[in-house]
Parts: sequence; C-alpha cells; structure tokens
Amino acid sequence: MTNKREVVLNPFLTSMQKRIIKIHYIGQTPILTVGDPELIKSILVKDFHIFSDRSNVRKANNFINRSNLFRLTGDDWKRVRSIVSPTFSSGKMHKMYPKIRECVGDLMNHLESLTLTNREMDAKLIFGSYTMDAIATCAFAIKTNIYGNPDNPFLTNAVHTFEPNIVQELATLLLPTTVMKWLQKFMKKNTTIFFVKAIQE
Repeated sequence: MTNKREVVLNPFLTSMQKRIIKIHYIGQTPILTVGDPELIKSILVKDFHIFSDRSNVRKANNFINRSNLFRLTGDDWKRVRSIVSPTFSSGKMHKMYPKIRECVGDLMNHLESLTLTNREMDAKLIFGSYTMDAIATCAFAIKTNIYGNPDNPFLTNAVHTFEPNIVQELATLLLPTTVMKWLQKFMKKNTTIFFVKAIQE
C-alpha cells in the first residue's frame, strides 16, 4: 500500500534537496546551508538588503566583539559599514600601497637573513608577523620592527586573541547570553585593552 503522505512530500523534499546542501545545528541554533547558485545570487545581490546580517550564533562576550561588522545587525550594521567603507576606497588603498610595499621589503630582508642560517623556518609565524606589521603600519601608523623583536606586544597580543580556547568556544555556543555576560568579567581582557589603547593613541 502506498503511503499518501510520502507521495505528497517526496517531490517537495527532492526539490528542496537540490537547493540545499545541508541543515545542521550549531549549539541550539539551526543552520541552513544553501547550494543553489541562483538562490545564492538572489541572497547576495538582489535581496541583500534582507540578508545583510551575519551569523549571530556565537554570543560575543565583550563590547569590542559585539561592535564589529561581523556581529552587528540592522541599522547598527549599516551605520558602522558607512563609517568603515570609505577606508577601503580606491584612493585610500592607493595611499596604503607604499606602506604595504615597505612591509613586504622588511619581510623579504628577514627571509633573506634566515636563508643564511640554513635552519628551518616557521612559515605561519613569519607570515603572521608580516600581517601584523602591515596592519600596525596602515591602521595605527606604528612601526613595529616585528622581526627583530619576537616579543613585540602587537604580535603577542594578536596571537593571544586568535588562540583557540575550546572551553570558551563551547561556552559561547551553549550557554545563555545572560550567563556569558556574567562569565565575561572573569575572562582575560588584557588583549582587548591593549588594542583599545592603541586605537585611542
């Protein structure tokens, strides 16, 4: 005997499966991953004004994280984006080019000096240092001398900021926002304070 419900739903499910890659959960939040190119185009271009918000699955645990473009939504996102966007105009990027070129020169000199030692190189650390040097130079107008000073505060604080912490990641995903607000006062804030001071100065 044919199941009527199965007959009715199967064409719908088959159609949906062609447009969706996967439905999964992050913590308690359902996530829909779209795979249909035309649907993706509509989301990113035609209907972008509806889908401009980023994922808010992971609850930010401090003001700095809550205030960046990847966390903001609605009018707050539009306001901050209008402030940040001019920074990346073609004219501003053109002005940054000499500074980035100078950072690349420092990187090349550092790599050349390392080849003379005939030792193994930590590529991740070297290019991470270059990235931080370029950011510090362009965004903060600070010359870091990062290759000659491995304990440079910009580098150490950046490494600490992006260092994975599985306990904190799980807590952010699973615990309610009210609990995370209470726990955040016990979390390390030194790196946040460092970068806030760098911006203020």
